[in-house]
Amino acid sequence: MRTFHQLASEAEAKFPVTMELWTSYSLTRYPEPKQSWEQWVGYHFDRGTSAQNWWSLFTAVQRWIELQPSLRRLIHFTPVPELGTDFFVQLNPPYDGGYSTAGYGEFLEYGSCEPHPHFFHQIATLHQECASALRTLDVSPRSELLRRVVHATLIRPAGGAFWADNEGWHVYKPTVNAEDVLLWAALNEG
Repeated sequence: MRTFHQLASEAEAKFPVTMELWTSYSLTRYPEPKQSWEQWVGYHFDRGTSAQNWWSLFTAVQRWIELQPSLRRLIHFTPVPELGTDFFVQLNPPYDGGYSTAGYGEFLEYGSCEPHPHFFHQIATLHQECASALRTLDVSPRSELLRRVVHATLIRPAGGAFWADNEGWHVYKPTVNAEDVLLWAALNEG
């Protein structure tokens, strides 16, 4: 596995944006193919959170969703082609590449677009199927954390899930914070 500093020099990391868990960078020379409107982004875990602990939580959420038949047909995870010692890389859409569960409401509030005919039905279906699937989780600290992350990613208005028209929803990154990642790491140690 390489480090972020190796990635940054090879892929020309530019335009840093600091967030709670990481600093994200546009990767102008990442060697994988992309469409002209897409952007490779490197997420450098430089804020005190472990990339491996975050990845463990990410994959647990993905695995749980993919094991739920009703959610598996609605939700698709965007691949992470590279996980380094202190970073991951993902191909992200442009800012106008889709409606997140938060962004669509903002567009409507400011009157800059008309609702797509399928959107409201699909978000209602997403919420209904998530709520049903979440009821199947047992009562344990791990399940409670999964419940909180799935709720934050798919039900609460956030930037974790993007509407993809008739294909359903795309999840780039589960909506988690540093406390979630630390708790997940502690639960996996015990």
